[in-house]
Amino acid sequence: ELVDILLHLRSCSLEVVEGIVRWRHSVRQADADAKHAGPAWVEKGDNYLMRMKSDMSWLADSAFSELLDFSPKSDPFLVHPSAPSTQGRTREADDFRITPTNLKSRKRRGTKLAALPMKKDLLLRIHAAEMVILEESVHLHMVAEKERVLTPRLSPSKGRP
Repeated sequence: ELVDILLHLRSCSLEVVEGIVRWRHSVRQADADAKHAGPAWVEKGDNYLMRMKSDMSWLADSAFSELLDFSPKSDPFLVHPSAPSTQGRTREADDFRITPTNLKSRKRRGTKLAALPMKKDLLLRIHAAEMVILEESVHLHMVAEKERVLTPRLSPSKGRP
């Protein structure tokens, strides 16, 4: 059941990014002079694409991390727990089942659930969505840097720029 929920979460996260891209495209078509990706999708005062970068990081410190190898770094599409095991053993169909016997066996071996399944057709969608988030991050960083450079600084001794 956990695997099904995480796969559904991955799918929903992809649909959110793809939906934001479609929304931005429609807004950009209305504004022929737009030179940027488009307006931010703001949820509760935050740029949602930027919030997605860290939304899943709590999983690395949760009890779920005993089952799957979650990354504490940005991984909104759960790619890290989908990576094949690096412990040199091949995955078997039974590795994806979470049963008391499998949990005991993994705990004894010090291994986690081999991987969260990922279908190959998702790889391109995930890559495209990751690029949207990366481009958003770079754009926001550049805007912030430009504002920092252009904003006059007050001299502490003179009280003026």
